[in-house]
Amino acid sequence: MTSRTKTTVHFDGRCLASAGIGIVGMVQFTVSLAAVIEMNESFRFGREFLSHLGQSTSHGSSLFNRSLIVLGICLIVFFIGGYLLRAGVSVAECVFGVSGILSSAGLIGIGVTPLDIYYILHHVFLVTWLIPMAAMVAAGYVALEVRGVSRILFVVFSGALFLGIGLYLLNAIDEQAPAFQAIVLFTATIWFLVTSFHLISTTFWQITVVRRGYDRKTRQYLQTLEQTGLYQPGGRSSGRWEP
Repeated sequence: MTSRTKTTVHFDGRCLASAGIGIVGMVQFTVSLAAVIEMNESFRFGREFLSHLGQSTSHGSSLFNRSLIVLGICLIVFFIGGYLLRAGVSVAECVFGVSGILSSAGLIGIGVTPLDIYYILHHVFLVTWLIPMAAMVAAGYVALEVRGVSRILFVVFSGALFLGIGLYLLNAIDEQAPAFQAIVLFTATIWFLVTSFHLISTTFWQITVVRRGYDRKTRQYLQTLEQTGLYQPGGRSSGRWEP
């Protein structure tokens, strides 16, 4: 008697949409930032604070500030839909999601308080962006089970981002602070992309059902499935699939 298998692929539409919205937010901010830097030829990336681009006297300041606000909104959707609304959320995932939302709210605040108009509030929101982001990175390291090559990128850029945030906060009034801000921006972008693609991968899972036969090949096939750790006895998927 031979065995027959049936495999179907399922996905979580809410998580997939949340990841997509987060990526769109990051892309639109990156494009807007590049455009505004091009408008301000005297601006030196890594030597001047990005907040200078959002000042009322800068060319394209409205574009820069609006892109920050849109980015913050998109990231809030990303953390709520991608993590906090998932079934069986762990404590670490909850901390990850909440701190991510707070950090994203800080971005929105930065966008609505140009440096030259709301000096104190601008810096309050800057701290609101940075400190929760450090907590987010630490909680994400514990909560997210990133595997494969992505795991290497995740670990490297999590460490680099956490270190960059610390150096930026400790040297906020130093002349090197803009360079640390640039490091935070770069590492945060890569970290977010790795995290987004990890979320996308976990929204898909495959269900494989094997009807047992009594021949030797069937038994060997079932044993192979169980040894992978992705399948339970009987050939049924454990519900988790990594591409």
